[in-house]
Amino acid sequence: MKKSFLPIALLFFSLSLFAQEDPYLLKNIRNRDGVNCVTFSPDGSKILAGYSDGSARIYDVASEKEELKVEGHWKAVNAVAFDPKGRYFLTAGDNTIKIWSPEGKQIYNLKDHTTTIVSVDIDSTGEFMVSGAISKIFKQWNVLKGEVIRNFKGHDDVAMAVCFSRDGKRIASGSGDHTIKIWDASTGKELMSLPGHDSDIYDVEFSPDGKLLASCGKDKTIHIYDLETGQLSQTLKGHNQYVIDIAFSPDGLHLLSSSLDQEIRLWEVATGKSIYVFIDHEAPVTHVAFSPDGKRFASGSQDKTIKIWRYSKEIVADYYYSPQIIEKMNSMDIFLPRQKGESGSEYKARQEKAEKVKTDLYEDYYNKYLDDLSGGNLSGS
Repeated sequence: MKKSFLPIALLFFSLSLFAQEDPYLLKNIRNRDGVNCVTFSPDGSKILAGYSDGSARIYDVASEKEELKVEGHWKAVNAVAFDPKGRYFLTAGDNTIKIWSPEGKQIYNLKDHTTTIVSVDIDSTGEFMVSGAISKIFKQWNVLKGEVIRNFKGHDDVAMAVCFSRDGKRIASGSGDHTIKIWDASTGKELMSLPGHDSDIYDVEFSPDGKLLASCGKDKTIHIYDLETGQLSQTLKGHNQYVIDIAFSPDGLHLLSSSLDQEIRLWEVATGKSIYVFIDHEAPVTHVAFSPDGKRFASGSQDKTIKIWRYSKEIVADYYYSPQIIEKMNSMDIFLPRQKGESGSEYKARQEKAEKVKTDLYEDYYNKYLDDLSGGNLSGS
């Protein structure tokens, strides 16, 4: 359901920084074209990706095999989404939104936009959709009927970034006029206008509980707003190029961001700390999306790859408690190298037991992290 934005600026950034394989990288799906957007299926078993050649493909996550390819856009596919109920999937690019059956048969070809579409989002029922384009006006649709419900007007510049809150009651829009607006999804009434960024806004995202809104943009920052007060609560800095996309973890504790600088950063929402940087892509990272169960995430890049990563409790535990964890592991004989006189089978059995002990140890420290986070007792790096 997540939207994506690939700015024109990508054409002018072709970075070639060296990247080494990240320890949390699980899979690497390669094709012949740049990846503009990715999303997981509702059950997490499939990946839907939009490509710069105007095609979209569905992959099986376990096997990494391509299962379906659809074509028809004459420009890049900038946004993709699965229906939560499994009735369709959609692709958006050029000035059209195409609705497809699960088998790849085109159901609708929606042409109400007159400029390039860069973002779409579907609500949790799968009935309604919002879409943003290179235009001051963005649209709300009844997807199942293929009809526009209303046009939203209120921004003074292009409103490219749009999304629903998780309960479907509100819509957020981010604009080149540097503002973010919150709208009532049922009436179209503007509820709130938030001070935005210093330049164009590329993505907006509600937190799972709807209390926060995150945004990112051309000014290389991420903003987090408290929607109960309408105030900016955090400005996250760390990327050295435009921040293209953001995604909240399903538990709302963390936020992923992707950038032209080839990095994916994991942020702690409560403190604004950048606690890990994923560094395997070799070109701008256009999109990030969590799996529904929150155990993995996917990223798409102009390096022509989709990467699937492990969203591990180890990352957070190591950030805060690495010295204590190392000390505990060093104190246990089970983690020693293979010993003189130890048979291969004995060593293998000990390794398997050590892996279980390690998993339990990290689980304990992650639970400590949750307690310390809720109690405001984190110091960290």
